[in-house]
Amino acid sequence: SIFSSLSIIPLYLLLKMVSGREDYGLIGAAFFSVTPAVYTTVTAPGFELQDFAFPLIFFHIYFFIRAFKEDGQRSYAAAFLSGAFFFTALAAWHLTQFYYLIFVVYIGICYFLVQDLNMKPFYFIAAFSLLGGILLPPQRKAHFIISFPMLLSYSLVIISELRLQLRLRRLLLPVVFLISAIVTSYIAFIKVPEYQFVYGLIIDKLRYFGVRPVVPADLPWETLVMWVSPFTGPSLKTILLSLGSLFILGVVGLVENIYRLSKKALSFYETPLIYFASVFIPLYLLFIRLDGFLVWFLPFQVVALLKYRKKAIYCLILSGIVLNGILLFHQPRRTIGPDKNYLLGVISFIRHNTAEDDPILTSFPFGPTILTYTDRPILLHPKFEAMGITDKIKEFEHALYLDEEDFYAFCIRNRAKYFLYQIDMLLARGPEAIRFRTHNLKLSRKSAAYKFHFQPESLEHFETVFSNPHYRIYRVLDLNQRPVRLDGGYYRVYDERLVPPANFGISD
Repeated sequence: SIFSSLSIIPLYLLLKMVSGREDYGLIGAAFFSVTPAVYTTVTAPGFELQDFAFPLIFFHIYFFIRAFKEDGQRSYAAAFLSGAFFFTALAAWHLTQFYYLIFVVYIGICYFLVQDLNMKPFYFIAAFSLLGGILLPPQRKAHFIISFPMLLSYSLVIISELRLQLRLRRLLLPVVFLISAIVTSYIAFIKVPEYQFVYGLIIDKLRYFGVRPVVPADLPWETLVMWVSPFTGPSLKTILLSLGSLFILGVVGLVENIYRLSKKALSFYETPLIYFASVFIPLYLLFIRLDGFLVWFLPFQVVALLKYRKKAIYCLILSGIVLNGILLFHQPRRTIGPDKNYLLGVISFIRHNTAEDDPILTSFPFGPTILTYTDRPILLHPKFEAMGITDKIKEFEHALYLDEEDFYAFCIRNRAKYFLYQIDMLLARGPEAIRFRTHNLKLSRKSAAYKFHFQPESLEHFETVFSNPHYRIYRVLDLNQRPVRLDGGYYRVYDERLVPPANFGISD
């Protein structure tokens, strides 16, 4: 928790440097520190990799902007530190590379518009990015060195060394951008298909203006499997409860800053803060997970309003800080899991009744839990960057709604010894359900999922070894084995008389 809170340090230092006033830095830092989005979306449920990456990214931004303000050796030292922090962020969080795309586009825009742009600070960051793509296993596996932002980086470095006039740059840069985009499309959808999940989701979200279609057949599985929390957009209520007055005042301040920028009333090193705020507002509306970026950039826009030096504005911002503080302490209590967790029974059974080398087949979100708390090998996990994992997940989710023989064939091919069935595999049909993304809203009674839920006694290749109201564990039998029927107790959720299959789109 201490490390994740370090983002406030570069925020304060950068506010102080840009505004030239220490009190502005304190006001912006105070607004940031009491905004619920800093805590509730990420830190409250449990720490994630981005908790460690955000402070590193923000220190990288601070030193990058400082490199433009300093001269000579001080500028190079700041640029070096910026690159070093970015390298560490790449090591901490694989999605840092998508921030880097936004960053490189900013550099490209500046190079397109500014005649005497000092590109040396960017050289340091591009060099550290290349180093990260070579040395860091996650980035190396994802072929980061040939990704879209890296292709743009190479192009910008080469073009800047040619010392072209501004007019020639404006002719050349769009061509470079187009070529990089074509190469990236080939890499993302053919050579490194793991990229297609991210780029495909972004394209489809833009196509549908961020609103998920009601009919799942309109979108491929690759998009639907990603279009889930936290990659959904926030509701108006969520925006107000998580960002509160910071969002409202930040947008007003951003409009004011854009106006000043159009009048050339701002220094160059203030432009990155305006750019990032302008980019992350629409991105946040598409992906709620990006609130960690937006909540850091908005205080810079709020502080812009203080330049009017009017008491009413000071009072308004102070009221906003107080309001966000009230929101922070009135957030609903959040816990890692429910008070009565049926998963605990599953974990206990697996730990005490299976061999240490028995592979467990689960849905991909549950895989890490089983691995962590039972120390058993798993077949599926949610790290889509791993080679081949997405194909295996897709095959599993579709096989679940085929007949028993097809699902059994999948289990045998992947050497599964046990299968963990969840009731939502059959009963859930919402936009984040497996049935939704596999286009199985209508289902046959012959499907394996139906038998796992309502008719386990009819299964020929699986036997029930554990059952509770949320989960069942099935042993995967060898070809010559016959199932032993277990009386796992009666639970209403598995009774067709009380839970009519027709109500869940299941028919003969």
